[in-house]
Amino acid sequence: MPTQWNTVPIKFEGGWRTDLGRLEQGLQYPGSATRLINFEPSIRGGYSRISGFTKFDNTNVAPSKADPVIGVVVVSETTALARKGDTYYTSFGSGWTQKAIVGRTGATRINFDSYNFNGNEKFVIVDGQEDPLFYTVGSGTASFDTNAPSDVTGASLVKVFKNHIFFAKDNILSFTAPYEETNYDTGDGAGVINIGATITGLIVFRDQLIIFTTSSIKRLDGNTSTDFVLQPITDNTGCLSPYTIQEVGGDILYLGPDGVRWLSATAKNNDFGLDRASANIQDEILKIINPNNNYASIVIRSKNQYRLFNYVSGIDKTLSEGFIATKYSEQDVSNISWSQIIGMKVYSAHSRQFLDKEIILFTSSDGFVYRMETGNTFDGLPIKFVFETPYMPINDPRIRKTFYKHSLYLKSQGILDLTCRLKFDYDPSGSIQPPPFTLLGSSDVSVYGSAVYGGAYYSSTIADTFINQTVGSGFVVSLSYEGNIVTPPFIINHTVLEFSINERR
Repeated sequence: MPTQWNTVPIKFEGGWRTDLGRLEQGLQYPGSATRLINFEPSIRGGYSRISGFTKFDNTNVAPSKADPVIGVVVVSETTALARKGDTYYTSFGSGWTQKAIVGRTGATRINFDSYNFNGNEKFVIVDGQEDPLFYTVGSGTASFDTNAPSDVTGASLVKVFKNHIFFAKDNILSFTAPYEETNYDTGDGAGVINIGATITGLIVFRDQLIIFTTSSIKRLDGNTSTDFVLQPITDNTGCLSPYTIQEVGGDILYLGPDGVRWLSATAKNNDFGLDRASANIQDEILKIINPNNNYASIVIRSKNQYRLFNYVSGIDKTLSEGFIATKYSEQDVSNISWSQIIGMKVYSAHSRQFLDKEIILFTSSDGFVYRMETGNTFDGLPIKFVFETPYMPINDPRIRKTFYKHSLYLKSQGILDLTCRLKFDYDPSGSIQPPPFTLLGSSDVSVYGSAVYGGAYYSSTIADTFINQTVGSGFVVSLSYEGNIVTPPFIINHTVLEFSINERR
């Protein structure tokens, strides 16, 4: 009987998953990943190696201070405001300048928001210890509101809503008179609201102020103190940290006590299971959930992407962990894919959009401020990347297949060095597996073409299709692609495997 030849295309999609059995994942989601490190699911399809980060300013914020940089504000495309110890500093990218010294110490994070009441953009900043700080962007001046009432002094959260400045301290939400940043007179429209539980987050969303607590979520409707109305969203769950709350793709993501959640699904379902955005990697997210942990997050608007970081002081930066979530559809909250970041130690972060340019800054434990999404390294270190598919039975896990050809389709921005591996039958201990092979390419990307694995260059350009003749046999097969060199970003789109059918087990 002649050999039956088969071809199976595998589209890389679905992201990192840890919620399925190994046979189920390989059978139903062959293009998903059991490991997806320093790749990001792309809204255009496939998995893209993430970009690197570089120092925003090549100097330490304050080398004489041993304290960590507890917060950073993107002021403009070229300017940042940072807090280290008890002092605020500004930088235009060529050295940090002292701006203001607070009266007390002990702050571990800052929280801020921007507004424009009188033609000048300002930031209001709180730290859980001090009087509010007001920073004027145009002049660079900074001043403290030393006359703030006790419900405002020591506030840990701040948000501007309907031309009032709202301050959160414990369970109290205080707000100023409209268009007046330091007027707390109730006769002029200021006020105080007792939320009934410790406030853990504030965000303005769809003309409402969303108020997160340790055990509930509420919203504030209305325009002034005369018609503000507090409404419940859910009493079944809350938010762990204000620094995990971000607007992504027309919805709100936040870290709750049982995982990363969508606000819209929480409000609609009021159920613990249906609204978890982190369902695909739930076990991994649960490992980092602790009310005492230091979290940070940013949103990359151009990618519909949310990044969540768990800062652990005693872990080396090369081992520090983060998570990437990409939302593909504004209509479907379940249409989200995950991956893992290793090598970014993020203490605090802030991102801001300026027309077509997005500036993303973060602080770490070494006294520097870094800019994300820049360069091809992690501040000079190669970006280690890994993508590993599940073990794929390819229709029937009881039929042995012999694989002869492996075609990989990708797009690269330049020089590429990629180690590829085929593994069979769950790679049991002591089993002989095919050796890895290396894909090499150089120079510019060609639109069409093909090349052969094994160290040979394809002319002067890297092709978008690479074909390798390989021999291996097994009932299930897994593919892995990895590297640890300085290389520009690239996207792995899909692969095609050619094989013959052997005997049934």
